Amino acid sequence: MNKLLLKVKGLINKLSEIKDSPSNIGYGYALGIFLATTPFIGFKVLIALIITHYLKWNKLAAVIGVYHVNSLNAAFFYSLSFFIGKKMMGYDLYFSFPHEITFKAVVSCFTDSKEVFLSLLMGGIAIGVPMSVIAFKLILSLINERKFIEISNGNYALVTGASRGLGREISEELAKRNFNLLLVSLDNENLDAVAYYLNRKYLIDVKFMEADLTKNDTVFQIANWANNYQVSVLINNAGIGGTRAFEEASPEYIDNIIQINIRATSMLTRLLLPNLKAQSASFILNVASMASFSPIAYKTVYPASKAFIWNFSRSLYQELKKTNVFVSVIHPGPMKTNPDVTARIEEQGVFGKMGLISTTRMAEIAIKQLFRRDNLVIPGILNKLNWFLMQLVPIWIRLCLVSNVVKREINSKKVAMSSNTI
Repeated sequence: MNKLLLKVKGLINKLSEIKDSPSNIGYGYALGIFLATTPFIGFKVLIALIITHYLKWNKLAAVIGVYHVNSLNAAFFYSLSFFIGKKMMGYDLYFSFPHEITFKAVVSCFTDSKEVFLSLLMGGIAIGVPMSVIAFKLILSLINERKFIEISNGNYALVTGASRGLGREISEELAKRNFNLLLVSLDNENLDAVAYYLNRKYLIDVKFMEADLTKNDTVFQIANWANNYQVSVLINNAGIGGTRAFEEASPEYIDNIIQINIRATSMLTRLLLPNLKAQSASFILNVASMASFSPIAYKTVYPASKAFIWNFSRSLYQELKKTNVFVSVIHPGPMKTNPDVTARIEEQGVFGKMGLISTTRMAEIAIKQLFRRDNLVIPGILNKLNWFLMQLVPIWIRLCLVSNVVKREINSKKVAMSSNTI
């Protein structure tokens, strides 16, 4: 048993040293595990190399997977797959390895009888599929866990909009993973209390800066401050929105949305990018919205700004995919982040509550999927369904439907205000 544990530990060490994304390593290793259960003697590695070449999976991980199964107990896996396969095929067969194990002798066992080969093939598929799925999930979680320890050891995560709501919960998720924190939010939002709480509970270093992202120089001040630390995670969470007719929106209101949602996100990312690239592995998470996927009248600038975040994140991911910096974007649905947002969700009724997820759960999903290198995160089944339907429904129908919901919200507020005036 100890020898087996040492082999597995050595295997994890080898896989962790491979310079590639965890998903590519996981897929390659899972493919190797699957092929190792099939009867393609002498050709498994070649087949693995061909498949990984075309699918862009990690070749070394696939080879390790093949040899891992064969080195553990190839005879056991072949016996099991033969037994399962012959039952599946309805054959009444007996099979035994030759007394002298040579390549030629083993190949002849499989090729002299078509029924033996088919039994081994079908049985190998039957046990290989679940084994490869388990191997993928196990290796991915182990490699990611090791990478968490690597990048969080003394490194910092910068979170904007960190005083409350999703930003506050994301900060705690990162603290749980032993990241030191750089927190940013507006003045007078009790950010000092949040920093003190996370510092005492998780015994990490927490620095904070109160800043107004609508000011032109603020992003540069934040970047200059943050670049004094080793930053390996950037969470662009700060954002604002609202509901009002465009002609009734003040220029300041429109400019604030553009400054915070668009300018701050893109500029802060650019200014911190050299710092992120200097670390062994770094991550950027941009918080968009389900509103990214459709224009919405009476919100107008907000969904347009979140569509920018969506396109910016996907483009940046493509640019940096061969570097040590991974870029992801999350599209939350409705969240009760503050009293105003909660009131709007309640006023929209069933439609407004579709895909509603708590900020705590949203933060768990966001950080988990970020470190699993999921470059597009749409949390929750209803939000995924909503996204799928938005791809199918023509824009003129979709625009009318969502805009009417928002318009009813505005009208209900006007009625309430007029009744209060009377």
